[in-house]
Amino acid sequence: MADNNKIFSDYLLDRKGLKTKLNFWRNLCLIIIAFFALNFLSKYTAKNNPTDEYIASVSIKGAIDENKKRDEVLRKLAKNQKAKAVILFIDSPGGTLYPAENTYSLIKKISAKKPVIAIVEGYAASAAYMVALGSERIFARDSSVVGSVGAWIMVPDVTELTEKIGIKMTMLKSGPLKAQPQPFDQMTPEVKKNTQSYIDDAYNLFVNILNKERKLPSGAMKEISTGATFLGQKALKLGLIDEIGAIDEVRDYLYNKHKINQKTSIKEFTTKKYRSKLDEILGVLREAKGSLYKLKNYLSLSLGL
Repeated sequence: MADNNKIFSDYLLDRKGLKTKLNFWRNLCLIIIAFFALNFLSKYTAKNNPTDEYIASVSIKGAIDENKKRDEVLRKLAKNQKAKAVILFIDSPGGTLYPAENTYSLIKKISAKKPVIAIVEGYAASAAYMVALGSERIFARDSSVVGSVGAWIMVPDVTELTEKIGIKMTMLKSGPLKAQPQPFDQMTPEVKKNTQSYIDDAYNLFVNILNKERKLPSGAMKEISTGATFLGQKALKLGLIDEIGAIDEVRDYLYNKHKINQKTSIKEFTTKKYRSKLDEILGVLREAKGSLYKLKNYLSLSLGL
């Protein structure tokens, strides 16, 4: 009888231990499920919480040249659902053709999904104005400089200088227009004609974008095509910009046209890569190494917008 009681007691203990283990694993599973559920809900709530929405700010300043960081920022903003609008703060005298067209195209991809507004702080000339054309609306101050629609090439002629110092350059090439124009040859009529054609093609690309994006007043193109720059009021009269103003006027516009709250925060997106001191030193060394090559390229051909 005692043995039976012992066996029964052991059985009860085993059952109790098993039950304890089952409760432990069950509770653990419930905790894990709850954790993932709360995590999902927090992400979903954050994603759909209007208080997390903002207006993105992107500064485009200095020469318009290739900038992979800027391209990356613009691509991401096109997909960013929290950015309800994008404001471009432009202050640039111009740059080169490809980066300008590329930046314009990236901005157009953003404007297809959300409002993009350009504010001309100081200059939006030439290539910088092409960039501004990608926006829905362009604002500028009375003192802002806008325009310079056109293209140019500057080629120095050092043939007289090399002749005086006794240097003669000989170039072997596959065709008469190869590596032309360049400073060590006087520009022939054929080279001049070909170079002018190149400039005209770049200009026509610019004008096509301008006509696509702006409804210019009658006769305005005649004055714009001179390549001149204009202050704010004249730029407004010619149809190059939409309104005199800056950030306050932009907020009013976004509220009236797109119902974006005027108190919506503005979040700045930098287009400059962080460079450590070591990166800067290495950059200087690389630039010094390539200085002669860059000088040669500059003397040979400089295309700008």
